[in-house]
Amino acid sequence: MTPMQLGIEAERDVFAAAVLTGLLLGALYSVFSVVRHTLAVRAFTFVADLTYSLLYGIAFCVASLTLTGYYRLFVLFGMLTGTICWCLTAGRLAVWLLCGLIDAAVKYLLIPVIDKVYKLVTVIGSEFVKSHTNFKNRKKISEIT
Repeated sequence: MTPMQLGIEAERDVFAAAVLTGLLLGALYSVFSVVRHTLAVRAFTFVADLTYSLLYGIAFCVASLTLTGYYRLFVLFGMLTGTICWCLTAGRLAVWLLCGLIDAAVKYLLIPVIDKVYKLVTVIGSEFVKSHTNFKNRKKISEIT
């Protein structure tokens, strides 16, 4: 056997490992999607997509070289298969659920807490100003001496 031939069983195992790697990278993409949805900043979208692309390329190089010792196209196809399967099935559900949970937490927890704190600070500030109305009438220390 030449070094480029693995055998059907070994190629099947390598392809399965590549599909699992693709599934994990698909899950990572879902995390990036949730963060992009939450922040909704165009610059972050660019950085997230660039980072994911670089990570995907690094994962391909590491997986291909680790599993077979060479760059092999079927490893890339396996990774893409896993990623597409994740994004079309569990990834959609995961992103939908997590985005919904984050939106609900912001709407029903964070915004009411911020509103209450703002009202409390406003009341305390107005009471402080009422009790210290003679600030304008006081002379500065430099004017006294």
